[in-house]
Amino acid sequence: MHILDIVDVDNMVSELDTETLNRIGADVVKEYDIDKDSMDDWLSRNEMALKLANLAPEAKADPWPGAANTKLPLVLNAAMKASAEEYAEILRGKKLVKGEILGKQTKEKEDRAERVTTRMNHQFFHELEDWAEDHDKLIMAKNLVGTVHKKLLYEDGKIQCVLRRNGVVINDSVEKTKDAPRITDELEKYWWQAEEKFRADEWEEIILSDDAADDQAEKDKLNLFLEQIRREDLDDDGYPEPYIVTVHKNTKQVVRITPNYTPESIIFDKDIDVLEYQDLSDSDKATVKGQLTVKRIDTSYSRIKYIKYDMIPAWEGGYWGVGFGFLLGPLNENCNTLINHLLNAGHLAVKGGGFINSGVKMAGGELRFRANEWKKVQSPGMDLSRNIVPLPVKEPSQTLFSLLGLLMDVLRELSSVTEVMSGEQPKANMAASSVLALIEQGKKMFNSVYKRHYRSLTKEQNAVFDLNFIYQDPTAYAELLDMDPQEGMELVRADFTRKGMDVQPTANPEFSSKLQRITEAQATLEMKDDPRVNGTMVIRRYFEAVYDDSDVANELVPEEPNMTPDQVSQQMEQAKQEMLDTNEMRESEANAKTAEINLEIKKLEVQYLTVKGDLETVQRRIDTEKKQATGQIEISTGMLKNEKARIDVDKASAQ
Repeated sequence: MHILDIVDVDNMVSELDTETLNRIGADVVKEYDIDKDSMDDWLSRNEMALKLANLAPEAKADPWPGAANTKLPLVLNAAMKASAEEYAEILRGKKLVKGEILGKQTKEKEDRAERVTTRMNHQFFHELEDWAEDHDKLIMAKNLVGTVHKKLLYEDGKIQCVLRRNGVVINDSVEKTKDAPRITDELEKYWWQAEEKFRADEWEEIILSDDAADDQAEKDKLNLFLEQIRREDLDDDGYPEPYIVTVHKNTKQVVRITPNYTPESIIFDKDIDVLEYQDLSDSDKATVKGQLTVKRIDTSYSRIKYIKYDMIPAWEGGYWGVGFGFLLGPLNENCNTLINHLLNAGHLAVKGGGFINSGVKMAGGELRFRANEWKKVQSPGMDLSRNIVPLPVKEPSQTLFSLLGLLMDVLRELSSVTEVMSGEQPKANMAASSVLALIEQGKKMFNSVYKRHYRSLTKEQNAVFDLNFIYQDPTAYAELLDMDPQEGMELVRADFTRKGMDVQPTANPEFSSKLQRITEAQATLEMKDDPRVNGTMVIRRYFEAVYDDSDVANELVPEEPNMTPDQVSQQMEQAKQEMLDTNEMRESEANAKTAEINLEIKKLEVQYLTVKGDLETVQRRIDTEKKQATGQIEISTGMLKNEKARIDVDKASAQ
């Protein structure tokens, strides 16, 4: 079969002969065992790490049954604190993905970036089931064991992102996932789950071996299937193509073979338009196929992808990384041993016990005392204290206690967890700048871990971007963007091609605390009014630091386009002219106001003079009336005096 025929086949098992299938099945199991053996050292180290993280109580019989077996959660504590910091930085705000324009910015590219950003954020938060919850588990597992994977694939009619904390097998001799000769995923299926695959024609039906115990319920039987991405030359052109081969491990029977490539990912020696090829007649297709030679296969458009997340890469050059379980595991074991020695020694010292001279006559067994009670015993002529000898048990060793403290300090230093970073109060009277310096110093190790996480998340988002190119439903895409379905059909392939577009996390690639972000934003606020500075961006950055949400910042400070140097100069001239116009306007307003005030003053002066004249007229009238009244009074007084004199005369005459 030609590769252009193979690429459209859902399951190649029925197309291959029994001999080829048996060879592929045997090779898959054999090479899986080789890869698993190369991981033995990493698996054994992490088995100890997971045992330390699991704080379930266990009975201990050494040095006696029921001896102390305390487990200090030092590895778990370090992983939890680092994970809390990391998760808060990665999932900050309402957006996880943003479209990144490559090359010159145009309106068309900006619209495309906005569409891709909207689609992929909706995808991560609403379509990839439990993505945020699984990513939280991923961070914790990564920090414990060192390496975990995300498996991205199209299954059950949708793109899926599956967390694989274990079960992925890759040879430890390689350093990068893309260089691995094969990647195997261990799939454990109950018999009825395998039966569902058979009945759905997803897997070729086989007879499963009975590898479970006879007394085990049929529904509990587990079968191990190996889903391996490997290279096979099934078109006999001398170039091995990548396939997804699923094999039942016990029987080595192949149940599925699917191409892990698409028509767009096949690079021929001649350019070919896949859509035009599919519209050709069978004879024309045969002619075209005879003229083509495969140069390579671009793995960007693989049907299944694995994304590796490392805490610390293997320094000896292997594939599997290092976590807190490897870094702190032996020290945690030593601390557990020391604390249990101290507890056992304290138990012996408190519990007591010893030897009693056989000549001492006293009741055997357990003695109970009440307060201030003394019991009589018969001692053979010697002090009772000389007949009773306690066990020579020492108090818990102060040296062991000091050693335990030393190991705890080393553990804290290795995990970069200081009192300030864990939320405890710093020393009294410590300056705020000193506290910030301590936090920044403590985060240096976390910063490198966080950058690795950022790079892996970028790869995961780009893998989803590539799967959208292959599987995105145009109708759903148009519905999400409120477009015409026909327009969505045309946009899907154009929007999700790598040309001119990249996607990356919205999180800052530099690890920082909220306090650090606010402090940095405040430092730039003083320059927001400088014409050479984009003041809108400065203010938006400050609000984004305060609210940890770019959407809120964009609502508070609307988006403005960045300006060229000519636009900046033009804005400066415009601002200068506006300032002059404003000063001139203010001066005119001030002059008008002064004239108005002077007019009011003149009006008041006229009113004053008018009132003053009226007062003088009134005063003159009052004086005139006063004189007239005074004259009238004098006349009346004279007339009264004359009348009185006449009366007096009349009286005298009468007498």
